Amino acid sequence: MRRLALACLLLVAGCDRVPIDPEGTSLLVTSPDLGVVQLDSDFRLRLVPEGTTGPLTVRIEGTDIPFDSTAAAFIFERKLVQGVNSFELTVTGGTGTVQTDTLYAFYLPLQALPLVEANAGVARLDAAVTSLPTGQAIISGGRSASGSALPSADVLQSQPSRVVATTVPLRQARAGHTATLVEGGSLLLGGTNAAASAGPAAFVRSPEWISPSGETRNVEILGGADGPARTGHVARAVTFEGTTYLYLFGGQSPAGSGAAATSTFDIYRVEGSGGFTFRLEHLSPPGGVSGFVSLPDAALASTGPETAAVFGLGDDASSTFTVRWSAPGTPTSPFSVDVQPGTALRTPRSAAAAVGLGGGLSLILGGRDADGDLVPTLEIYAASVDRAFRFPPELQLRVPRSDHIATIFGTNRIVVAGGRPTTGSAITAYEAFQF
Repeated sequence: MRRLALACLLLVAGCDRVPIDPEGTSLLVTSPDLGVVQLDSDFRLRLVPEGTTGPLTVRIEGTDIPFDSTAAAFIFERKLVQGVNSFELTVTGGTGTVQTDTLYAFYLPLQALPLVEANAGVARLDAAVTSLPTGQAIISGGRSASGSALPSADVLQSQPSRVVATTVPLRQARAGHTATLVEGGSLLLGGTNAAASAGPAAFVRSPEWISPSGETRNVEILGGADGPARTGHVARAVTFEGTTYLYLFGGQSPAGSGAAATSTFDIYRVEGSGGFTFRLEHLSPPGGVSGFVSLPDAALASTGPETAAVFGLGDDASSTFTVRWSAPGTPTSPFSVDVQPGTALRTPRSAAAAVGLGGGLSLILGGRDADGDLVPTLEIYAASVDRAFRFPPELQLRVPRSDHIATIFGTNRIVVAGGRPTTGSAITAYEAFQF
């Protein structure tokens, strides 16, 4: 029986031919490229038969697809819905069904807005961002163009044509930290006040919380324990039955007189409530829990209430990982975190920015490739089908950057700020996208 390998239709990078059998029958997807995000909902797919030894019947979603003799192709037309669109494909020949498989097309009408004017604010590298329920965002810490850790944060308000930033002081200078939404404000964890290679003393271990108004306070860790000694890590807050747990993954931790990448994660429980009254309890053992991967300078995007996707460059062959939390009551909760490799991005990258768009979708922007070169492109990762889709080349960062941040403001508006260009200095220009 002849076999149909639809690897190319299923978004294997760099391939556009779909062999049907060793005799040479094949289908060629000529347009559009299914690995590229569709910006228009009007979808017209051309499937061109090649090397056929007899007639073929092509069905999508159980409907026969007409063969256009003028175009010499099977033509499939459909109105796409936003997000992942899947189509069951059946090809039959003279001997019956050749194979059934699934085609995926991704539609998102993303558009680049003019460069956004920034009112005040500070150009930052290695900063962290938190989107607040108030519609604001807080960009905290980071490094200046000279490389010094910054003891300040910018509270952002998004307006139609500009971003208004109010700079407020932090209790400690830090960069390479994480900022997580807790109790309506931004909780800063980890980071360094100097280069990580400067040694253990460079790690900032005291947590700090910032309110939407810019008020700050140090956060107590129960039992007098130190805060996390990590930098370049990622973090996620997960709430089970009214209790919030914080998970810090990967990055670098002290090693000897310097720092080294770590494959562990730390777990904290938020105790109390009320913004200025909560405390943290460190649940994981010293050194963290094993089970993650060595991914310094990774990016994380929430893909659901108890799931996330992480993107970076590490020792593992995959650069995308999915994370799923088990609910309380499981034997090893809250340590039962399932980390699985996912489909790599079309351009694997580190020091990128990632934003969760809802529905299990992550938007990844910029970063550096394995050679250290800046990547200006944007990609979508769809966790539900474990596939990555790239945007067409006309839609990418206007200012290529790494070590930047991205966040969603209001209704479907994404703002990109800070970061490092090719020259290495901090970027002042904000960019925005709308979908």
